[in-house]
Amino acid sequence: MGEVKDQRGCASCYAMAFTQVAEARLRYKTGRDVPTLSPQHVMQCNFMTEGCAGGWAVMNGFFAENGGLVAEDCAPYTAVTKGQSCSDYAKCPSIAKVARSYELKDQNEL
Repeated sequence: MGEVKDQRGCASCYAMAFTQVAEARLRYKTGRDVPTLSPQHVMQCNFMTEGCAGGWAVMNGFFAENGGLVAEDCAPYTAVTKGQSCSDYAKCPSIAKVARSYELKDQNEL
């Protein structure tokens, strides 16, 4: 797994958790190390979340399925979303995409 990250004053746990799970799945699928994915890009570009005011990780699955995820190197974590724009990361190439996102149901509903 990636290194532990400090959210600082930003409620970004939903983006941090999502990108770290995506990294783990990529490592499992490919058997190789993968670049660190950017929680900043997810917070800034996913219109279904509230940036540093919080969000739901499930919405990030939909975002990554219909868009893509970029590397931390291109969109570094700043712990700030107010006053920034998704267009700040327009030159960042997508390096990963979710094939299909879904919600796990209660076992009794499966």
